[in-house]
Amino acid sequence: MPLVKKDVAAPAPVIAHAMLADMDVSEAVARLRTDPSATQRQRILTTLVRSADANAARELAQMLDNAPITLRNEVMDALRDMTGQVLPVAAQLLRSSDVNLRIYAISILDENTDAATADLMALQLQRDDEENVCAAAAELLGRIGEQRHVSALREVAQRFSGRPFLQLAVSQALRNISGQE
Repeated sequence: MPLVKKDVAAPAPVIAHAMLADMDVSEAVARLRTDPSATQRQRILTTLVRSADANAARELAQMLDNAPITLRNEVMDALRDMTGQVLPVAAQLLRSSDVNLRIYAISILDENTDAATADLMALQLQRDDEENVCAAAAELLGRIGEQRHVSALREVAQRFSGRPFLQLAVSQALRNISGQE
């Protein structure tokens, strides 16, 4: 049974899953906000993840700034599972003025280990002025980065030279990249 029916006339994919069969992505995401049942929310999220739909990833990401904590965490877990669709969404969140959204973006990229994610983390280190965002980016870069990312780590360490927390994150990332774990 296919999880997504592609209908040329339909503006959005139609989710094909028992009670969700008549809902498009927008309706399914809207239902997440109102459904009190954790089981039903999990079904909706699983269906959206399996749909591998970029629009679903975008709509889920829009929930991060104002969803209740439990729902936000469920949405973040679902986005982590959408590895093929989440990078552009996370890149957009990383441009937000909201520090929390930038940290959430890095968190949802935790499962992505590709070069594009590492490059995005190096870019974030260069452009972000928030210590916690840079520490999260450095931590992820320490797990997935390569030697070519060392300069971004060294630059952020210099920029935040008086910040022990960031210095520790960068130091660990540099050790990981150099293989001195």
